Amino acid sequence: MKLISKLNVFISLFTVTLALIWFLGNQIRVQGQTQTPVREPVTGSCECPYDRTSAGRLCGGNSSYSRAGAASKPVCYLEDAPQPAPSPTVSPSPTTSPSPTVSPTPTPASTSIHLKFGNPTNATSELTSSDNYLMTKPQYALSYNRSKGIPNWVSWQLNSTWLGDAPRQDDFRPDASLPTGWYRVTPTDYTNSGFDRGHMTSSEDRGGTVEDNSATFLMTNMIPQAPDNNRGPWVYWRITVAT
Repeated sequence: MKLISKLNVFISLFTVTLALIWFLGNQIRVQGQTQTPVREPVTGSCECPYDRTSAGRLCGGNSSYSRAGAASKPVCYLEDAPQPAPSPTVSPSPTTSPSPTVSPTPTPASTSIHLKFGNPTNATSELTSSDNYLMTKPQYALSYNRSKGIPNWVSWQLNSTWLGDAPRQDDFRPDASLPTGWYRVTPTDYTNSGFDRGHMTSSEDRGGTVEDNSATFLMTNMIPQAPDNNRGPWVYWRITVAT
């Protein structure tokens, strides 16, 4: 009877041992299915569950990994390794738009009635444009050439409103509206020159008022003309146009 009892105890212990081995083996297989080892198993070290003892048995629950607390567990599976913090998303630097090309401000068109058909030389009233200096008067407009002391051109409107019976003033004189420091041609500059003080805007074309007629005798409205031209073809042409 004692032998039978001992045999039953042995069988019971053996059965429990097999059950424990089966349970641990399943646990290890489950872990193996869901976790990826960080290295190959090591024999003689029970740091990780998949390591083996010196006798070749799986360490399983006897491993340091299984017995340690969460804070001190060795890293045995890739899933346990600390994940690097995601790199911050760097927003692309805003593209700098090229500075718009600034077009030069155009010189405003003159409102002078005498430049209705344009400004032949694009004369301006800038002092740096001394040989193409724009002068606008109520009676006419002109481009003055400081170097030569005469106009490059003179433009004037001509219609019946400008004509009349105002007497010829004959008050030849320097133009006081020239910029300060510029030489102002005088009537005597033509004395003994052999040339007439030839009108560009004619006296006959500004007979509406004394003031208009007088404006035609400013020296900025004069160019040197040969007497036979000034008193012949030129005066004939002016009279013909005016009538």
